Amino acid sequence: MDFNSQLLKDIVKVYGPSSNETLIREFIKAEIEDYVDEMQVDIMGNLIARKKGTGKKIMISAHMDQIGLMVIDVDENGFIRFTNIGGISPFNSLSQQVIFENGTIGAVFAEPVDDISKLKLENMYIDIGAKSKEEAEEKVNVGDICIYHLDLVENDNVVFTPYLDDRVGCFIAIEAIKEIKEAKNDLYFVFSVQEEVGLRGAKTAAYSVDPDIGIALDVTAHGDTPKAK
Repeated sequence: MDFNSQLLKDIVKVYGPSSNETLIREFIKAEIEDYVDEMQVDIMGNLIARKKGTGKKIMISAHMDQIGLMVIDVDENGFIRFTNIGGISPFNSLSQQVIFENGTIGAVFAEPVDDISKLKLENMYIDIGAKSKEEAEEKVNVGDICIYHLDLVENDNVVFTPYLDDRVGCFIAIEAIKEIKEAKNDLYFVFSVQEEVGLRGAKTAAYSVDPDIGIALDVTAHGDTPKAK
């Protein structure tokens, strides 16, 4: 594909669920630090990078965080119960591989249900291959968060990955920062936190930056699939 696909491949793999964006923030900082005039991390954890200009103050925002699964219990047989961080679908999660921050990999399964349409997260669990609670807790504990573990795949002019939301927005912002040599307007690129749990980072940054114009880079549903509206 005729774009920096390696950067997109790299950025979608970086761990960064809502409320734990440290690794992805450091990744983005390293990518842009030589291309901006100022850079700061605010109290929420947003990364705000400025390219100075004399025109309007424009805020361009993309969120760094990902949806994920948070451990709420480890049973006696080493199976892990979880709740959602952000908009997790039980059906999309079933049989998916997941990875924790420490590199532990598991897979999501469900208890037998009479009606699959009634599947809920409370009927599901993560199997990391442990045989007991003690063995599982050597790797995973209550409060730990995992994310889906899938690489980006290219197919002609299409890419497949569960985390284009919103790493593709971050990718676009990074590439724009690198391409803009002299900014006419005063540009504030905000890589925000905790979007998946309530737009918390972007709201805080908007009050802080107080822009004349705000631009959000994010994904949305499209209408070119069967029965789409």
